[in-house]
Amino acid sequence: MFVLTKQAVLFIRPDGERFAAPNGYMGDVPDWVAKTKQFRRQVADGKIVATESITDKAMQDAGADKPRKGGKRKDAAESAEATEA
Repeated sequence: MFVLTKQAVLFIRPDGERFAAPNGYMGDVPDWVAKTKQFRRQVADGKIVATESITDKAMQDAGADKPRKGGKRKDAAESAEATEA
């Protein structure tokens, strides 16, 4: 599964295997990660955007282009500043 993280996250299996994804990580995650309750909660909260495809359309449909709660996306804020100047 392909994901975009909106915060750093660490997944740990009961057998000790770990998977860490930094803030802004775009890439695949192991199959076991997608089966965890932690993963499902973070997807529901919008902290992780998950999709089966890495196309721009799929990421947009999954919400990757939406700003996080409490602020604008960085690139949106920068373009707004450039427009004002």
